[in-house]
Amino acid sequence: MSAPGPVAGMLLDGVYALRQALGRGAAGQVWLAEDILLKRPVAVKIVPPELVGGNSEAWRNALRREAAAMASIRHPNVAQVFAFGRHRDLHYFIMEWVDGETMQGEIERRRVTGDRIPVRRALRIIAEACRGLAAVHRAGIVHRDVKPANLIIARDGRVVLIDFGLVRMPDGGGAGGAPVGTPRYMAPELAKASSLPSSDELHLADIYSLGATAFEILTGFPPFPGEGAREVIERHVHEAPSPPSARRPDLPPIVDRLILRSLSKKPRERYASCEDMRAAVAAVAARLRPTEPTPSTPRVLVVDDDADFRTFVCSFVRRLSPDAYLYTAGDGSEALDVARRVQPHLAVLDLNMPQMNGLELAEALVTYPETKATRLVVVSGESGQGERARFEKLGVMKVFEKPLKPILFMECVQSALA
Repeated sequence: MSAPGPVAGMLLDGVYALRQALGRGAAGQVWLAEDILLKRPVAVKIVPPELVGGNSEAWRNALRREAAAMASIRHPNVAQVFAFGRHRDLHYFIMEWVDGETMQGEIERRRVTGDRIPVRRALRIIAEACRGLAAVHRAGIVHRDVKPANLIIARDGRVVLIDFGLVRMPDGGGAGGAPVGTPRYMAPELAKASSLPSSDELHLADIYSLGATAFEILTGFPPFPGEGAREVIERHVHEAPSPPSARRPDLPPIVDRLILRSLSKKPRERYASCEDMRAAVAAVAARLRPTEPTPSTPRVLVVDDDADFRTFVCSFVRRLSPDAYLYTAGDGSEALDVARRVQPHLAVLDLNMPQMNGLELAEALVTYPETKATRLVVVSGESGQGERARFEKLGVMKVFEKPLKPILFMECVQSALA
């Protein structure tokens, strides 16, 4: 007799208390849960026992391998995987709980009012999704279920990729050889298990799914709507997609070309990698007139390798300026790229960061013409007199020590945005 399925109140391994079911699909169920030892919310993905089936040992080994690879990913645009375990017959992943709204939720909300996502914001979302998916691919993982419902706009402004698809069995498919994914966004080569691509081409299916997701972010509709899964899959396999501008006439031809390339039927005609696609998105964004945000709308960049601290700082900025555009980065190198693109009014920098520290970043920001006018505030766990003197010479408004004193910090931010 099989063990009962997950229910609210169930305690997995004496640590994770299931609170609320968030979603269900062929690849598993996702729950909001509480880690009762660390007193924090987590997301739990539970693998259906029927997927393990007769290949239980092969599946367990595959799940363990993928869990180890997923847990190695540390990226601001990817939900972190904390643990993998087994409770009776239930295998589960413990993941970062990202508080925010899914892209699907925003699309559906805007569809009701006829309000479209501004083009430049849509391109930023797509670019951040590319960054996250590139990090997943670098870890040797293929997501297999990229779609608007698996992108969350976190409260700190990050775009976060969630809910990794299940591992493939050695035959390439899911349970019983079935394809893994969501028909609305599934690459044509995944429609039939008999024609699954080789492992070195499988990431190109993710790029197709990201292209279908990008189409919907820009237009409010998927590239191939349909009444049922079979009809939608047939359209993905046999029909050429219409350009996004057919749904949204204000989109220029360069946006059409960007999206249609990612939706090529032949995998090798798509972008070769997510980094290539991100570069193409950035090039398109650079060629569009910067009409949003308006010059009067504050733009604030928060840079810290601690995601919790970024969220903490963003909450203060949001309290002072609810309409501000918030941008975040986890290291100095990424921050410089973002800053030169968005030209923030204010940048809040951590001092100690990988790749490029806060002092090096501040020196770069005052050098480039695009960011010369950006006001700088530094937050540091420890900074010496020499570093403070160099910051002062660079024109930094203020250097704050951690832990941050909220009132003084908010007064400084308010002054910078005035």
